[in-house]
Formats: sequence, C-alpha cells, structure tokens
Amino acid sequence: MNCKNISLVAIFSLLILIGGRYTPAQAPEWSKATSAAMAAKQRGEYTVAEKLYKDAMDAMQKELEIFLEDSFMRMLLAKAGATPIP
Repeated sequence: MNCKNISLVAIFSLLILIGGRYTPAQAPEWSKATSAAMAAKQRGEYTVAEKLYKDAMDAMQKELEIFLEDSFMRMLLAKAGATPIP
C-alpha cells in the first residue's frame, strides 16, 4: 500500500514538473528583430538585414542588462535579510 502511494506521488510530481515549463507570453523584442533580419537577408536586402541585426543585438543587450540588474538587487536584498521582491 505504501509503495503504491509513493509511486503515485512520483508520477504526479513528474507531471507537474514537466507541465510547468517556462513559456513567455510574448516573443522578446530581439527575437522579432532577428526574424525580420533573417527575412530581409533572404530577400537580398543586406543593408536592411544588417541594421535589423544590430537592432536585435542592442535589444538583447538591454534585456540582459535589466535581468542582471534585477538579479543583483535580489541577491543584495537576500544578503541583507530583506524580504524578496516578487
């Protein structure tokens, strides 16, 4: 009986873990710019593609900086014993 309960818990835990994957609500800005750049490159518009790739890299860098700043602030708050920001 106890073995049956453990296996049920294990199965449901795996289902929850697998089903709880990260799925963004919207595509990041840099992803849209990259897709547009790839389309321009396929059409032979290389100067437009170059500009779009640069825009995508700038958006990616900005997003990464925001993420790193947020992570750093959370780490500092945790070390100071403050309650974490959701």
